[in-house]
Amino acid sequence: MVHGRTESCTMRSDHFRELASKKLLFSFFGATGGQETTTTAAGSTTTTAAGSTTTTAAGGGAANGTSSTNGTAAGNGTANSTAAPVTTTTITTTTSTINGSEPANCDSTQLSSTIRQRFLDRHNELRGSLARGQGERNGAGGLAPPAANMYRMRYTCQAESFAQTHVNSCNDQVIPPEDRLSHKENVYRFEGGGGPADAAEAAMNNWWSQLANYGVPSNMQFTQQLRNRPVSNAITKWSKMAWWNNLQVGCAINQCDGFQLVVCMYSPGGNDVDKPIYNVGAPCSQCPGQCFDGLCSQ
Repeated sequence: MVHGRTESCTMRSDHFRELASKKLLFSFFGATGGQETTTTAAGSTTTTAAGSTTTTAAGGGAANGTSSTNGTAAGNGTANSTAAPVTTTTITTTTSTINGSEPANCDSTQLSSTIRQRFLDRHNELRGSLARGQGERNGAGGLAPPAANMYRMRYTCQAESFAQTHVNSCNDQVIPPEDRLSHKENVYRFEGGGGPADAAEAAMNNWWSQLANYGVPSNMQFTQQLRNRPVSNAITKWSKMAWWNNLQVGCAINQCDGFQLVVCMYSPGGNDVDKPIYNVGAPCSQCPGQCFDGLCSQ
């Protein structure tokens, strides 16, 4: 009898251990087999029994970039991802000066920045019009031909300083070459009413009008005959303004006794006998680099 009771107790103990083991396994797999983990941008995690994992980037919503992965207990899964690209637009702004001219800035206060710029812009306007063959009358011979190699001028303070030295003397005659160092000059005596701006415009118009009034050969060659013309039909002031490789200009104005004296200096100077004022041809066709409004860029 004692032996039978001992066997019965042993069988019951084994049964209870089996049940306990199954319960433990159920607890483990039941708790993990279908959990859901949610992670937000703040770093918090929530676990449920839904069997899915969801990650949400900052800002929430599919349009701001969310990704989700859902899996079944059998291991089959579906992955969905939605992301909105971020586009960055960069705008570059470029400023340019009038007619492509560089700013004409010098430390001297004897000439205003406005008039200084006008001298430069007007020279380039006239040279551009001539180079394009679009409206500069050549005496009685019709329009002047276009230029293949006309350069855009730039303003230099050295040229202005030579011009300022000249106008300060109130001498309305051309000064010796040694006083203007590799520059040639145009001189104008303005006796009309108005201020420096009026004097500047009158001077440039007077010099440039020589082409329309007196003309030059259509091949644009600067000959000894052109140089020797009398003042009554001279073109040497226009030719300095128009010379193809006169790259630099600088001007000055001074109030003298009863008139304003206007001087512009040019470099290298031009008016070289048996040389072309410019090469006749299609605008810019002989420019080594860029071209703007018919003028080669320096």
